[in-house]
Amino acid sequence: MGMSKLMKSLPFRLVLGVAIGIIAGLIANESFMNLVVTLNYIFGQIISFCVPLIVIGFIAPSITKLGKNASRLLGVALILAYTSSLGAALFSMAAGYTLIPHMSIQSAVDGLRSLPEVVFKLDIPPIMGVMSALVFSVMIGLAATWTKAVTVTKLLDEFQKIVLEIVQKMADLVANTFGVEEGKRMGMPGHQEIELALMKLYEETGKESYKELAKYFIDERGCGNRNYFLEEMKQKDVKRIFPELNDYRPEYSQSHLPVRKQRTAEGHAVRAVYMYAAMADIAAEYDDEELLGACETLWNNMVHRRMYVTGGIGSSGILERFTADYDLPNDYNYCESCASIGLAFFARRMMQITKKAKYVEVMERALYNTVLAGIAMDGKSFFYVNPLEVWPPSCMERTSKEHVKSVRQKWFGVACCPANISRTLASLGEYIYACEKDTIYVNLFIGNETQITVGEQKVHLSLETDFPWKNQFKINVSGVKESVQLAVRIPEYAQDYKIFCEGREQFYKEKDGYAYITCEKNGRYEVQFVSEPRFVRANPKVRADEGKVCVMWGPLVYTVEETDNGENLQALYIDTAKPVKKSEKEEFPMLIAAGKRICESGWGEEELYGSHPLEFAETEITLVPYAYWGNRENGEMAVWLKEYLSDRNNK
Repeated sequence: MGMSKLMKSLPFRLVLGVAIGIIAGLIANESFMNLVVTLNYIFGQIISFCVPLIVIGFIAPSITKLGKNASRLLGVALILAYTSSLGAALFSMAAGYTLIPHMSIQSAVDGLRSLPEVVFKLDIPPIMGVMSALVFSVMIGLAATWTKAVTVTKLLDEFQKIVLEIVQKMADLVANTFGVEEGKRMGMPGHQEIELALMKLYEETGKESYKELAKYFIDERGCGNRNYFLEEMKQKDVKRIFPELNDYRPEYSQSHLPVRKQRTAEGHAVRAVYMYAAMADIAAEYDDEELLGACETLWNNMVHRRMYVTGGIGSSGILERFTADYDLPNDYNYCESCASIGLAFFARRMMQITKKAKYVEVMERALYNTVLAGIAMDGKSFFYVNPLEVWPPSCMERTSKEHVKSVRQKWFGVACCPANISRTLASLGEYIYACEKDTIYVNLFIGNETQITVGEQKVHLSLETDFPWKNQFKINVSGVKESVQLAVRIPEYAQDYKIFCEGREQFYKEKDGYAYITCEKNGRYEVQFVSEPRFVRANPKVRADEGKVCVMWGPLVYTVEETDNGENLQALYIDTAKPVKKSEKEEFPMLIAAGKRICESGWGEEELYGSHPLEFAETEITLVPYAYWGNRENGEMAVWLKEYLSDRNNK
């Protein structure tokens, strides 16, 4: 019986496992060991993911069972644990200094004679990364829904209340610190993000002080002699965190003028669109026509003079900022992923206020191109900067292109973009639909299923689609007890737009880019339209794109890559007299265009300049969606191509 207990004990099994491992390592062949190492890695990854969840699952409930004395017991336990760890460290150090000098390990003694800077160090790494947290959230949410786990759902609700309470405490501190009231400080944020957060917090809690503080921050910005940032710069003890801001100009932070008097999109692009989105929120909440007018003015300047065809914004890598009207360079622009997300924020709010589809057109352009390009297809790497033209050898450090990367990066020192992209993709429901009174607006054609409260009724909608590859989709509407209006966007690129219900074509009223139909009962609607690949040209005032075209299909901008077209993409000319064809390849939804390539024959290796006449060779040009570029091989990329016009000019 004693031997049986010994064999079942953990120490015996550990020793046995080590022995078996040593023997297997001595006699096993390479293939077997490769399998063992692979399985070990896979199980290690699974365990690494599960351990934090197991800890949370056991520790958190145990703490709740401690009752009213939990804080005291935990405090005592923490003191004991820390004292024990510190004592063990000090004892080990003392023993080392006492014993090691008498041992024959002189080099180690030398290393121990200097006291360490830190006696005891406790590293607490994050439980999980951003993507793991997202996956876990989706998994637990779906599991709770599928299994109708009431307890888990209540637990998640309670956890949300806890987080909300903590957030409110922080917001209250800010609200009690800043403002025009006596005893408060004048000030405003350098990076306009808190205004949006305060408005969301007001929507969630109904607490007036949050929206009033957001309005204060917006109203105070850029106000004359009391410009907060300029006054702050005059202080002797001012800390300059970023060297590039030593020559600070108020335009950088959109504080050069009061926001209602600003007419052009200036400064840091992300800060700008986050502020514009907050301005739209405040204009809607306070019914402020003047502020809404400023939003429309800034929108028009940005979208019609300072935005890239991909929905990117920010022309300069220096200070990541807007520059001048029509200054849209392709190979050293910035177009931060977060800037296009902020543009989508702004667009969504303007649509909700005005119910005009023109704002959704820009929102869709930004989401389908720059935002999607910001994350690799495997979800493991990201673009911070989104150029429209790349020649990898020229993207060198300490040059005007040092910010441009030809491959996505695993992470960044300032890692706002990866998390922002993940958050945006997880909240697409806010962009797909909008609702007001008895009308449901369908903005984006993305497959989904949802329930929307319209008046006293809960309307269930599901959207079945293969958009943008197929320009038809089905909208199933159920739960209709009273008349509901459905407003489906008519894209600017759509032709022959039609709506059917149960196979019968429906009459619709068109207004501001939406097709309005009345749903008296449950129904299955089918929307279809025609959209073919098209050539797009820039305003002639855009110097960088003069004489060039790009290809779009629906909301997607297409681009050429070295992988399909060889090196030196600037030698390509696209023939716009011939139609673009859809490729049969399955790797990417590609397009094929007819074109020409400048021949290099006749040029010597040592000849940089010469008088050789231009010679062209026929070629086919392969294009892929801009959102997909850089997912295969590192190489050149270009959105805009020179337009071939020679044949038409000779006629």
